[in-house]
Order: sequence, then structure tokens, then C-alpha cells
Amino acid sequence: MRFDQNEPTTEVRVADKNHNSPDVYRLTSTQIGALAENLVANELMIHSHGQLSPFQPVADDDGLDLLAYNKATGLGIPIQVKYRTRTLNRSPNNVHFETRKATLRAERWAMVVCVLMEDEDLTTVRRA
Repeated sequence: MRFDQNEPTTEVRVADKNHNSPDVYRLTSTQIGALAENLVANELMIHSHGQLSPFQPVADDDGLDLLAYNKATGLGIPIQVKYRTRTLNRSPNNVHFETRKATLRAERWAMVVCVLMEDEDLTTVRRA
């Protein structure tokens, strides 16, 4: 496996079995979503100075991606992470996010964290 320094971080070039011209593989939306969830989990720990301890559910039945345990209060904060890698073409200062109605039920409190990840550097989160 060869990583080309000049290529965007979203691509990996892998030579075929005869070491001929490489095929290009791109991260899937599922993989980018996992990256976004992990970036949010990291940010929660860093900015809470360790007070929040994020966990991922074994089964994501309700559309919740993280549960942040607050060590000081003993309470859990359910979190849905939504990500985008680009802004709207017609309005470059706007981003469109969607979530399922079942995730935001009136009888349950949950947070939605919306993340705009830089297009070529998926390790950077742009904050509003």
C-alpha cells in the first residue's frame, strides 16, 4: 500500500497485484461518518478537560451515535452526529443537515452535533 503525499487525504492509491497502475479508493460515507463521530468524541474529552467520557452504542436503534457520560453529575448526554464535507454550492456559507424524526422525540432529550469537515483534510472540524 502506498500513500502519495501529493494526493488529498481522502484518496489511497493501491497498486494491483502486478504492481501496475494503481486503482483509486475513496473513503465511503460510512467511513467519513465514523471519522466525524470520533472527532466529536475527541473534542468532547478535550474541551471538557476529561469531565465527559464518550461511549458508542453497540446497537444504533434510535439514531444516537454517542453517549457522553458526565463524570461530575453521573448523567448521560445522548448525541446524534451529523456531518458534511462541503457547503451548499449556491450559498457557500451555508450547510444543510438532516436527521430522522425518530431521533428527536419530544419525550427524550438529545443533542445534535453538526460537523463541517474540511474537504481535503478530514481531521479538521470547522466551528461556527
